[in-house]
Amino acid sequence: MYMKPGFHVVVCLLSVLALFAFSHPRETGYLGVTVEAAPDGNGARVVTVAGGSPAGKGGIVKGDIILAVEGAEVASPDDLRERLGDHSPGEGVTIALLRGGKESECRVVLGRRGETQPAAGADASFPQLMRTCEEGMEKRAEGLKGEEQTAFLNAAALAEESAVRVKTCPHPACAISSGFITGEGQYLVTAGHIFRNSPHLSEKIYILLSDGRKYEAKPLKWTFDKNTAFGKGTTPDLALCKVLNPKGDKLPSIELAESVKKGEKILMAGFPKGYGKNRDKKLVIEKDSTNDVLPILNLGTVDKTTDLHNGFLSSFGVAPYPGNSGGPFLNMEGKAVGILTNSDFKQWGWGTRVEWIRKYIEEAESGSK
Repeated sequence: MYMKPGFHVVVCLLSVLALFAFSHPRETGYLGVTVEAAPDGNGARVVTVAGGSPAGKGGIVKGDIILAVEGAEVASPDDLRERLGDHSPGEGVTIALLRGGKESECRVVLGRRGETQPAAGADASFPQLMRTCEEGMEKRAEGLKGEEQTAFLNAAALAEESAVRVKTCPHPACAISSGFITGEGQYLVTAGHIFRNSPHLSEKIYILLSDGRKYEAKPLKWTFDKNTAFGKGTTPDLALCKVLNPKGDKLPSIELAESVKKGEKILMAGFPKGYGKNRDKKLVIEKDSTNDVLPILNLGTVDKTTDLHNGFLSSFGVAPYPGNSGGPFLNMEGKAVGILTNSDFKQWGWGTRVEWIRKYIEEAESGSK
């Protein structure tokens, strides 16, 4: 069949446009926040606001819970990403917020990624927070006497030696969490929610010790339910893994306490935002460094425990930050009483109790499911 030359031109042009569309996806609007699931499972809570970002200019602050974008409900961090994906740079959107128990709205003009400054916590204020932790530890140690001071210093030394960095993938860009080794080097304990974005249980995860050594571990059991975060519910936020140590190297190992007790002092050890410190107490930001990288320590007090739930609540001079998840809580005897599982980024940290760690180990050793 004969076709006019113009037809071929149109077909060719449409093909080029289609190819261009597929190879150049539409740029989506940038808000400039990092978020996590809201405590009640409804909304996305703002963890950081990038300096000079559209969010900051629009009045969004850390702790706000984003409920909707242009009237479209936001029930989770994934929802927020999808809603923002529907809008382009330069487009104005109305964002519904929950702040201090009251709902409000703000108008934000979305920007382009790369036009803003680094997120809060990546600037000078974050190293200062870490220095505050260390200074608080030193002042507390100076105020202790005799056996109590010795116990404190021994617990701090054990925490620095034994807390480990945990990664669910081997790539440098993979996020850092925290954990500790127990059972005379046999088991890695960390938070269950580090697996929440994996459709299936990972075959192995990766451990970086404070002295720079690297090991792998096989996940045996992990549990997490977003509705039981912040010390609520009965599903532990917990993962137990078998450390793969074919050469039988001696590994730092923390003994488990019998229980966690209200009112006791506890040391928290972890890697906030993936950062640690060197032996000169300078902040180390090379997250995959195989040099000595010690955890940041924080001192707290157990404020609340409950028989009905799996968690406990502790207060700290400096609140736990992301990356601390899974890090050990040690009592003044240097024994683990649980792990960190969540935080309000102000003062409080929630933990999963040591009784659940013991239970998971017992199940692993008995071969039960």
